Amino acid sequence: MVSLSANWDPFNPCLGFAWCVLHFVSSRGRWLGTLSIVAALQIVVSSIVTFKVLDSLGRVRYKHEQMLPVVPDVADLVIYFNSEATQDQIREFWEMTLSTTQEKGHWPRPGIGSILRHARVAGHEAVIVSFSPGATQAQRDDVLARVKSSRIVHKMSEHVPLDKIENLQPN
Repeated sequence: MVSLSANWDPFNPCLGFAWCVLHFVSSRGRWLGTLSIVAALQIVVSSIVTFKVLDSLGRVRYKHEQMLPVVPDVADLVIYFNSEATQDQIREFWEMTLSTTQEKGHWPRPGIGSILRHARVAGHEAVIVSFSPGATQAQRDDVLARVKSSRIVHKMSEHVPLDKIENLQPN
């Protein structure tokens, strides 16, 4: 698959076009300006044609991907840590309880779609966990059991709208 969005910058042809116009206006560089304008137009046209050809062949990467919000409207799980929990303890909880260790680092446990750190709420650090759409009940239960068994978890709330997280009283 080809991703043009990472390689193509619409500002570059604009700079090239501006440079061409400046040379075209000057009497000494009229031939260079004309040649530069043609080259700039050729770059723009070839970029558009290439994109259209790749799109017609189904080789454009983003075309059929579903966009998922980074932060969902309702948090599946909000975990409040004890107020005495250190940053190292929270990091270890994240790596050992919410994640699995693999060759190239830590990845969320099966069934977890995203893990987000939240600002302190009533003096407690908080983490928001969202389950992936295809998470099974067994995967959810596994995560809930692991969270409940942790000694640094103060409170756990399920199905919390994001606008209500700040108003929750974790005590």
